Amino acid sequence: MDNIGVVGKADVEAREVVRTKGRPSLAQADEINRALREAAMQVLLVHGEGATINAVAKAAGLTRKSLYARYPSKNDLFVDVIREALSEVGPVKIAPGNDFKEQLENYIDSALAVIAKPESRAVQRIIMLNPVYVSALRDDLLVASRAMFFEPLLAILEHANKRGEIVIDDPHSTAQVLIKLIFAESAMPDDRADEWYGQPSKGNQAELIARIVLYGLLPRD
Repeated sequence: MDNIGVVGKADVEAREVVRTKGRPSLAQADEINRALREAAMQVLLVHGEGATINAVAKAAGLTRKSLYARYPSKNDLFVDVIREALSEVGPVKIAPGNDFKEQLENYIDSALAVIAKPESRAVQRIIMLNPVYVSALRDDLLVASRAMFFEPLLAILEHANKRGEIVIDDPHSTAQVLIKLIFAESAMPDDRADEWYGQPSKGNQAELIARIVLYGLLPRD
């Protein structure tokens, strides 16, 4: 996901939150909450299901007591952090194309690149491995996926349909089928694809999917 942090750090560096004695001001409270959310996301991405409250508190420069005053459990904290990240998701960035085929290829390239990002795969694994996250974040995932993938593709299809580049009666259903095809392509990790299919993949995957959509498997005149 575009708006989610970077994976791959050996550890998460602790940050210091500057506070004065007594009850924190609103500005200080906002800074503490921001540091906490950022630290929690980084810890979650680095350690996955092994992420702990202790690690988050240390990375945020907070005490366990201060953290528990805001979130009663690890699940509550991580659900809130992932939900916030999903709420910030925007449409997948697509390079412009000269025609429908090129625009579709560019869209598929961008979608596959986003799905394949280490942080995207990490968040997917974290959610799918925890039934609490699956239940709590189902609607958020649907909204984020629609905004990032479905709506940009639907716009491409509707635009091409109006221009007469393609002829489809139901752009919504067509977009749904294409999304399923693209996500199915992304489901197999690249390092296992050759093992699964028996031989290396040939050619550009985005171009192949676009050709199947445009021309099917029939010979062209």
